[in-house]
Amino acid sequence: MRAYLTDLSRGNTSGASGYLSTGSPSEPFMDSSAKIQSIHADATGRGTYKVGADVQTATGEYYITFTLAPGPGGLQIQDHFAIKTGP
Repeated sequence: MRAYLTDLSRGNTSGASGYLSTGSPSEPFMDSSAKIQSIHADATGRGTYKVGADVQTATGEYYITFTLAPGPGGLQIQDHFAIKTGP
């Protein structure tokens, strides 16, 4: 998750896309101002994980939730969504 978010903050959407099993990055608020405050992961069984990341950006604070599952090259992001939690 940290590498995915770091790629997004550097404007490397192509690199970030490599962590997704399908689709494209959908965190338009991620830019060079983004600072990862915390990341927490929980195993959910069968090699899958739920990961939460708290990120502070110039446009506010966001909590991003990811679902990870084994893919051809290791764990991949199967699903992800963000909610704005603060100003």
